[in-house]
Amino acid sequence: MLAELQKRRKELQGSSILINAYSPSWMKTDMGGSDAPFTADEVAETAAYLATLPEDGDQGGFFAEMRKFGGSIALPW
Repeated sequence: MLAELQKRRKELQGSSILINAYSPSWMKTDMGGSDAPFTADEVAETAAYLATLPEDGDQGGFFAEMRKFGGSIALPW
């Protein structure tokens, strides 16, 4: 995944398209079960954040769990 992300990021350098990776984490679904710490609405906050970044926003990061950490966090690769 990292190699593909870096390849696409290079191809789109200089454009207004940003490339980031996102992990929705463990959420309450049929597969995740009721013990999961997040609802789908809660994990969607990170997706919404990434989808609405300005043109000079974060680029090439790996993001997850905004609600848990009180804002967007870039996870180390």
